[in-house]
Amino acid sequence: MPDDAFPQGDSEFRSWLVNLVANEGVTGPLLLSPTFYTALNAANTAYGPGLDAHFDAQAEAQSKKAAKEVLKANAVRELRAVIALLRPIPGFTDAMALALGLQLLDDILTHIEAPTTAPELELVAFGPQEVRCHFWDPGNPSPGRRGKAPGARSCRLIHTILAVGAGAPSVSDMTFLADDTNTPNNAAFEEADIGKTLWVRGAWVNPTGDLGPYSEPSSITIPG
Repeated sequence: MPDDAFPQGDSEFRSWLVNLVANEGVTGPLLLSPTFYTALNAANTAYGPGLDAHFDAQAEAQSKKAAKEVLKANAVRELRAVIALLRPIPGFTDAMALALGLQLLDDILTHIEAPTTAPELELVAFGPQEVRCHFWDPGNPSPGRRGKAPGARSCRLIHTILAVGAGAPSVSDMTFLADDTNTPNNAAFEEADIGKTLWVRGAWVNPTGDLGPYSEPSSITIPG
């Protein structure tokens, strides 16, 4: 294999490197310098843990993002209730509202109802352990299937990973994946998930955080 034709995918390169080291003995008759074998084993020893650390960091980042979204949603819900009690109090002035960073009542837009339709999803494998999720409004897609539903700020994606052959999960059995304002969403998964089935549902979110109905589940085999 020419030195400029190494596998480009991370997991593919790792598999190739492991095979290279496992079969280094076939070069024995060539009487190569020991430094040749030292270099091979050093590369293999360093790259494997490095790749694992990369995947662990990705998984941790996704987990922390999901936890952050839950905390933000809780904070918004609690603050909305508090502010709703504050505004009707006699003596609460526009100057007070501005000092607290609140909009004046006359400037607040009419509440936008949660979308009543669900997005359409398409899952596409685009790299080792990586899946791209396209989402759009099936009723009014802009060119390239990129349009959001009227009044939608973003698309909330939830997911789960199951063994091949398992039935489609319910909404309650799925966890947060992303909240994206633009399609597509790109997600990376762990090596242990290769060959399993990724299930994803989507729902539109309006500017005040209200959620529309979730779509039917879409699925794809996580690529290796």
